[in-house]
Amino acid sequence: MADPGVPAAVLPAAARGAGRVMAGALVGLCLTATFSISVTQILLGVATAALLVRLAVARDPRAWAVGLEGPLLALLLWAVAMVPLSGDRAQSALFLRRFYLFAALFAAVGLVRGEHGGRVRAGALAALLVGGAGTAVYGLVDYARLGGAFVDAWDGYLKNRLVLTQHYMTSGGLMMVTCLVALAFLLVVRGRRTRLLLAAVLVPMAAALLLTLTRSAWLGFGAGAVVMLAMMRRRLAVGAVVLGVAAMVLVPGLVRDRFLSAFDLADAQNTPRLVMWKVGLEIVADHPVTGVGDRNLNELYWAYREQAAGQPVTREAYPGGPVIAVGHLHNNVLHLAAIWGLPGLVLAVVFMVALLRRLRTVWRGLRAAPVDADDPAPPEGWVLAAVGVWWGFVVAGMFEWYFGDAEVATLAWLVSGLALGADRVAAARAAATGHPA
Repeated sequence: MADPGVPAAVLPAAARGAGRVMAGALVGLCLTATFSISVTQILLGVATAALLVRLAVARDPRAWAVGLEGPLLALLLWAVAMVPLSGDRAQSALFLRRFYLFAALFAAVGLVRGEHGGRVRAGALAALLVGGAGTAVYGLVDYARLGGAFVDAWDGYLKNRLVLTQHYMTSGGLMMVTCLVALAFLLVVRGRRTRLLLAAVLVPMAAALLLTLTRSAWLGFGAGAVVMLAMMRRRLAVGAVVLGVAAMVLVPGLVRDRFLSAFDLADAQNTPRLVMWKVGLEIVADHPVTGVGDRNLNELYWAYREQAAGQPVTREAYPGGPVIAVGHLHNNVLHLAAIWGLPGLVLAVVFMVALLRRLRTVWRGLRAAPVDADDPAPPEGWVLAAVGVWWGFVVAGMFEWYFGDAEVATLAWLVSGLALGADRVAAARAAATGHPA
């Protein structure tokens, strides 16, 4: 399916072949994103290699540029410059691999801009929702088999939370992203059958998100959903906030308890976060310019705790319990400032703001014309989803290290790329209707 206003380019056979490989890899990445980090990263590597081949053969770098290269390059150069100043140079050099995840953004942009952009959008949407719903159903069945979550009366900790991949917090982040994508298309598409299908896949994913009992992911989904509703119909956003809060307060059991516990600073699972953030502020105060390097902060965290206490501090969650590991600070802002200093934090904020501005520009251009009723995955859906995911990523990231969570970050950058690739369609529509973006 070709997008209007985007002419097909005559490319060498090798470039076209690389494009097909890239498209297959990215669709496969969407399918596996919610349950296998290893397969996802392999597919991202295949897509990146195909992208490099395409660039070398076709010599069309402008087809893949998104206007974010400057801020991202500045952040990368700062991160590289900070490696020699890190407390663990080898690990900081290794952690530069987090910039590799942005390949998903650039590969998606070029594919969506191409002659078969509509097919890429539709294939990516189908794969992401099938993979997300399938993973959610599997997780829900396993959750029921294990008897569900409960608060252990002995130590007061939550046990048996729903886990889809590695950790319940990452699972919550992935379900947050997939739910926001499904909701975005539910708000945009016009076909009744398509809406029913979207609602059908959204139900198990929303249930899985809820049962991870991850409050940050709930908050991120709520923020993204409210912004998307406001972009479509402002009155819906107000009603959604009221209904959402009422539902969380009135629903019985652990969900309500978890929601209400977010407002209790003395809660057993809130106190450790507050201590982490206090230590993070101390690290930033001691290393405001260079930070301590992009590395695991566990040993440094406990060193600060012991220095403040003036004596050894136990690392056990409770007497005889598991040892607490604090590799990061559960806050994007604090962690970025701690590892790269305040200049690094500013550069990361500049990139994120530039990304949101680009998404808003594309959105305004696309809204200059009605949604195509025959398009199963209209570009408006991806842009709306990307804006919602941006807000979810930022708001939930005030309580998580999503910038460094490969699973969540990869999916967030991919969704952004699938949205930004519609910029030429947006510009064509805006010009045709006399409403320049």
